Amino acid sequence: MIRTTFLSSTLGAQSRMMTRSSALEQASARLSSGRAWTRPSEDPGNASTALSLRSELSSLKSYENVAGTAQSRLDVTDAQLSDVNSLVARLKELAVGASTGTMNNEGRTATAKEVTLIRDQLVSLANARHLDQPLFAGFSSAPAVTQVSGAWTFTGAASDQIVRSISDTDSVQLNVLASDVFQAAGTDAFSMLDTFVSDLKSNNGTGMKAAIDQMDAFRVSVTTARARIGAATNRVETVLAGNRSRQTTIQADLSKAEDVDLTEAITDVNRQQAAYEAALGATAKSIQQSLVDFLR
Repeated sequence: MIRTTFLSSTLGAQSRMMTRSSALEQASARLSSGRAWTRPSEDPGNASTALSLRSELSSLKSYENVAGTAQSRLDVTDAQLSDVNSLVARLKELAVGASTGTMNNEGRTATAKEVTLIRDQLVSLANARHLDQPLFAGFSSAPAVTQVSGAWTFTGAASDQIVRSISDTDSVQLNVLASDVFQAAGTDAFSMLDTFVSDLKSNNGTGMKAAIDQMDAFRVSVTTARARIGAATNRVETVLAGNRSRQTTIQADLSKAEDVDLTEAITDVNRQQAAYEAALGATAKSIQQSLVDFLR
């Protein structure tokens, strides 16, 4: 017959108590942290899933940042082109009014001043900057439009395409060049306006009538540039919406892989607490030291 000593009983009880205490501590930790596991070894399957999801989420957030920056630039560019379009519409009105042949010298002088003012506004818009970088000069940091010795020049080559990757499969061009916007049919808008001002001052009716068609060609260039920017903006917005939707889905999947079920966790803590208290009570009753115990 195996004899159970007081020491072996005590050690056994102590071991059982430690097991119950550890189980209660782990259950409490899960409840307080909100995590179903704290080490990958506790749940390798969900840990691997969470790692993959977090990697994808990080990639999506990076693309979201790039797309957000791209959208900001596109919005600013469209706003500038919208102002250009409005000014061109006004120039068309002035050209039509001047070409009727009924405008007196004072009227032509006033029109010439307004056209000059609008030309300067267009130059300012062409040289607009965003985050301290020119919008319409391609990769250059120089002004997009300058006048040197009376001649208008444009900065940027056709190859100056500012492209950003906004997803694993999508890239968009964010820029148009000043030459794309302010040149039409081989004539730049600024030289055309200078000629129009000269025609107004010299009362050149033929030149003033020709300016109407040039204004229309100029407006087509602006509209085409706006369409390119609008298409890029739509693409960015579509990709951003898909990105954010995917992030929401990943967050939900991460929660399933990492987060504890609160109802289950609370139940587990209560169960482990009851088991621990029962172990305490049972140990207190089963291990009662007496003189006989020491004499054995």
